[in-house]
Parts: sequence; C-alpha cells; structure tokens
Amino acid sequence: MRLDRRLFLRKAMPEMVKTVQSKSRLDSGTVFPEALYMRAFRQFPGVVLALGAAAACGQGSAPVNGGSWSRAVGFIDSGGIATTPLAVPDTVKARSPFAVTVSTFGSTGCIRPDRSQVQVAGSVADITPYDSVWSNTPPCPPGWQGYPRAVELRFDSAGVARIQLHGRGFDRDLTLQRTITVRP
Repeated sequence: MRLDRRLFLRKAMPEMVKTVQSKSRLDSGTVFPEALYMRAFRQFPGVVLALGAAAACGQGSAPVNGGSWSRAVGFIDSGGIATTPLAVPDTVKARSPFAVTVSTFGSTGCIRPDRSQVQVAGSVADITPYDSVWSNTPPCPPGWQGYPRAVELRFDSAGVARIQLHGRGFDRDLTLQRTITVRP
C-alpha cells in the first residue's frame, strides 16, 4: 500500500514532490513522499478523505484489529423482532430425522453462528446454541438481528415430545419449550 501512495502523490501532485525539500544542513536533501501526506491533506482535504473512506469501505464489515472472537452460549431473547428463537414442526414421524430452526440474536456484524449442542433422551430434546462473539475494540455497530441455523433431531418413540432451547436472555438464562406430536 505504501508504494501505491507514493505513486499517487507523484502522479497527482508532481510539483509538490519537486518543491518540498528539507532545509536542514544535516539532511541529504532526499525527498520522501511520505512527508507530503499532511501537506496534501491541508491542500486537498476532500481528496484525501475520499481516498480514506474508499479504503475503509473496502474492508469487511466484521472487525479485524484490536479484538478477538470467543465462543459463547447464544442469546435467544429476540428483543422484540419478529424472528422466533425456536421454530419446530407440529408433527414428525418416529425414527425419521427432521429439522428445527434455532435462532440466536445479537449486534449486526459481531455475531457468527457456531455449532449447537444437542442431547436427545427419550422424548425430550435439549438444544444449546453457541455463537462466536466479537469482543474488545473496535466496538460492534448498532443493530439487532437474528442468526438462524438448522438443527437435526430424531425421536424414536411415538407420542408427545418436548424440545427445549437453552440460551441467554437480557437479564438471566432462558429455556424455551415446544411440544410436538411424534407419529408411529
């Protein structure tokens, strides 16, 4: 990137490259285009700001410097948006796999859905979704959205089955439950 800046300065402002030279007796007189950045900013602030904005917009929306991603139990409180944290079918067939949709929620660009822990014991299925969560700086942009993912379940016995979703809420841990009918 440094070479590109030098070429930009030499092509866009050749007169500045020729005229800005050190007046110090101890200096060799070599012109370093890096020294022109502040002068270029003072004379052409719009161009410099536009180039900076274009470079920043070229980066991905996820933060990359000064922070880290960590795995955490997913936030299942929807915060009032229309997406349900646990979507299940009303009826399924015994011994046949079926999909449920589990959604976690969080700030735009700072959540990555991770795997879910699934345990089925008899007619009860427990699901705990995990997310990769951004921490530290830069801060996450404002916004709130759902991060759905499919989880495969299977009940072996006919009857009524219960699916429990375990996760975090705004002020406590939450467990959401749905019951379904399992046909023979």
